[in-house]
Amino acid sequence: MLSPLLILTGLVSLIGANPLPEKAVSLEPRCGTFLAPQTYWLLREDYPDSEVKATDFLVSQVPKNGQIASRTYLLVHFSPTPAGSYGCELHWNLPAGLPITLVGSPQQLDVKTIAAFNPSFHPTWNNVIVSPPYSLVGSGTWGTCNPTAGANSVINTATCSNAAKPPMTGGGMGLNFMFKMADWVEQSGNKVGVTFPLTSGIGPYVNFNC
Repeated sequence: MLSPLLILTGLVSLIGANPLPEKAVSLEPRCGTFLAPQTYWLLREDYPDSEVKATDFLVSQVPKNGQIASRTYLLVHFSPTPAGSYGCELHWNLPAGLPITLVGSPQQLDVKTIAAFNPSFHPTWNNVIVSPPYSLVGSGTWGTCNPTAGANSVINTATCSNAAKPPMTGGGMGLNFMFKMADWVEQSGNKVGVTFPLTSGIGPYVNFNC
């Protein structure tokens, strides 16, 4: 009978000769592909028929006589993702040190989905909020976020809107999201607003194939 010492020595030799495969979890790069917004539009209650492209993030309201009024929402459009893409995550990134202008309190933003629309469509307050040609604004609150410097989070995950696989043409028309003051903030009747400069990777962006 082999002694326990000889058996242990043999096992150590086998493990040394045939090491277990390593899991390269910490060595793998972060998954996914970054996609910046293609276009931003301001939807302004005070200018309901004006199509306004935005260069700054701006969401606000200025109540009048205690009534909700002068609201400004931000509509964000992303171009179609490549055919076969999956797992489109909407991210929210406000680096520390970003100059954010806040007016009033409390501050919380709701995010709603917006249905696809043709390039000939004019995103205005009336066309999106008041009398859209079909149901554009998704029901309920799809996600929330806070305008706090240093924030970096995933708001929610959506089904990607993919382009057709070449040589086919067509396919999806891209994803759309609308940022507004949270419903409960609007109903508070306070004058509130948030604005900051928009550049690639600042504010909302999409990460897919993750």
